[in-house]
Amino acid sequence: MATLPLRRSLTCTLAALALSGGAMLGLTPSASAGVCGEHQDPWISGAKAYWDISCSDGKVTVSGWVEDTAANRRCAKVQAIFPNGDTTFSAPACPKGDREYFQWTSDGHSADVYLYEYDV
Repeated sequence: MATLPLRRSLTCTLAALALSGGAMLGLTPSASAGVCGEHQDPWISGAKAYWDISCSDGKVTVSGWVEDTAANRRCAKVQAIFPNGDTTFSAPACPKGDREYFQWTSDGHSADVYLYEYDV
């Protein structure tokens, strides 16, 4: 069964379809300035999220939430990858209606942030 994640990058917005095994099916770049103060509200067939990025004193903070929107035996998560290589994941949002909040801070002025679902 295919997973339909929406990849949102705060340095460059990308939409991608991927199989649950991670094989890339397609990639569509979209114009988006990856600046501090940017807000994102991505959604996919079984999940939605919201996050913003803020910067101060050489640090970048990503904060927001992820919510499971479908009773499909999948959980939703948000992942952030920071310029220094730090990678973080939200708590899983599931079952349907569950919303998990997150906030991460790392060195830098940008972050790649992704919303995705996975089978449980």
